[in-house]
Amino acid sequence: GKNRYLAFTKPSVAIPGNAFLVDSTGRFSRIAGPQSGLVALASPSGKWVLVSFMFDGVMRMELVDTATQETLPLPIATIADKCVWTLDDSTLYCGVPRNPPLGFRYPDDWYQGAASFQDRLWKIQISGRYTQLVLDFSSETNGSSLDAQALALNPANTVLVFVNKNDGSLWAYKL
Repeated sequence: GKNRYLAFTKPSVAIPGNAFLVDSTGRFSRIAGPQSGLVALASPSGKWVLVSFMFDGVMRMELVDTATQETLPLPIATIADKCVWTLDDSTLYCGVPRNPPLGFRYPDDWYQGAASFQDRLWKIQISGRYTQLVLDFSSETNGSSLDAQALALNPANTVLVFVNKNDGSLWAYKL
C-alpha cells in the first residue's frame, strides 16, 4: 500500500520466518509466522499478502487480510515467488508444481537450483478462493518441463510473462 511496507525474513526451511507490515513511522506488526521457509508477496494495494511456507514437509499457501489479520488457507500450494497479482488485487496467477520432487528442502533447494519443478499455471480468484487450471505446460510443449519464475502481467491482465528457470527462456502466454 501507500503507507505500509512488507518485510519478511530470508526464506529457509531451516529457520522459522516471519512477515511484518511496517508503517510510515517504522513500527513493525507481525502478520505471518513463525513458519519454516516463509515467503510473502503483497498485493498491489497492500490489502492482501500471499504467504507460502513448509508444514510437516508439505508446501502450504494462504492469504492474509492485512486489515483484519484473518488467515485464509488456499487449496493449491507453491512458493509465493512463483506468483503474480493482478493490479486490482482480485486474482493471482501462479506456477504450481505438479509433483514436487521428494527429498528436497523447499524453498532452499529451489532457490539454489538443486531442485526444479514441472509447473502448471493456476488462476486463484481471491473472492471465494476459487482456483482454475489455466495451462498445463507439459501438454503444450510436448512434454517439456517448465519451471515458472519472475511472473509478470501486462496492465490489461491479458498476457502473462515468465522465465523458464530450467533454461532461462522467456515465455508469454495470452490469457
